[in-house]
Amino acid sequence: MTGAGREHPLYNSFSRTLRSLSVDHSRRSWGIVAGSLVFLGLWAVFFWLARVPVYAASREARLETTARAAKVASPVAGRLQSIEVALGREVAAGEALFVLDAGVERGLRVEEEARQSGLLNRLDALKEERAAALAALEGARRDAVSASAEAAARVRTARSAARLAREEAARDLQLHRQGLLSESDLRRAEAAAEQRAAEADAAAGAQERIAAQNAALADDRRGELSRLAGEIATAEAAARAGTSAQERLATEEGWRLLRSPVAGTIAELAPLVPGAVVEPGDVLAVVLPDSELRMVAAFEPAEVFGRIRPGQPASIRFAGFPFLEYGSLAARVDQVSAELRDGLVWVYLAPDFEQGSRIPAQHGLPGEVTVELERVSPATLVLRAVGRRLAGGEGDP
Repeated sequence: MTGAGREHPLYNSFSRTLRSLSVDHSRRSWGIVAGSLVFLGLWAVFFWLARVPVYAASREARLETTARAAKVASPVAGRLQSIEVALGREVAAGEALFVLDAGVERGLRVEEEARQSGLLNRLDALKEERAAALAALEGARRDAVSASAEAAARVRTARSAARLAREEAARDLQLHRQGLLSESDLRRAEAAAEQRAAEADAAAGAQERIAAQNAALADDRRGELSRLAGEIATAEAAARAGTSAQERLATEEGWRLLRSPVAGTIAELAPLVPGAVVEPGDVLAVVLPDSELRMVAAFEPAEVFGRIRPGQPASIRFAGFPFLEYGSLAARVDQVSAELRDGLVWVYLAPDFEQGSRIPAQHGLPGEVTVELERVSPATLVLRAVGRRLAGGEGDP
């Protein structure tokens, strides 16, 4: 273009416009680059430094009481006489729930009680007879001692008299030899000595007979006591057997009155009517004890071992109660099972029922548990995903 053309006003205006557009485009480019760099920086900070929660979701979960449900089973076979309970009713510990016919056991127990009463009366009579025999034996012993003492005294007296008569006869014999005593007086003295000796022998014989009689009487008394002791022992053994039989029959009769083992609510009730026959071990009802509720959740082993620990926070959503309307229930991990059951690990959680949830807490209510395992950066999650992908790829053919 000639110099005159460059000096044209339109040319100058167009040149200035082009330079302005060039400057504006350069500014916008730098702005975009700067904004991109700021965004990338913020994203990098978030990617490496932010913390996002990692959750593990349960395969299944349900509310359960901390105490095990108690089964009411019949210990014996029998005919159901009456049902004293209904499904869903609250019962107290020891309350009668079912009554089985106990007519046979009751009749046997009454019969055994009557027999036992006769045995006890017989035992009392035998004991009284033994007491009388003991008293008689003691009296005979005292009489024997007294009779023996009297017989011994008579023997001593007779022997003293015989000794004195012998001494007098000996003196009379000396006097007779000296001519100082007549023959007739000597014979009377000798006769008297022989009589005294005979009396002494008779007294000794009487003493022996008394001792023999006392010994025989004592033997008779002891034999009587021995007989009574044997009869008493037999009667006491029979009484003990009768008592055991009564207790056994009372126990068997008590087995036919089925009571609630714990206080709680009847959760299950067998479809029975009075007159039905039950067998030993038949479960007639299940009592749910009055206790706190806990959440029991099943997780895959890889999600639990080394990752879920007591104290970790969790949330519970219940089936049939939409989250948007009812929300979730906060909870904390309480216990973690160390063994597998059905290939899963069971985790026990303590729900926070004090937060005012409108969900009715009830045993058996199913739901889903989400446990917060940890908080990591997005970079860690990406690296873990890549690691799992690479680990899976190495095993592929």
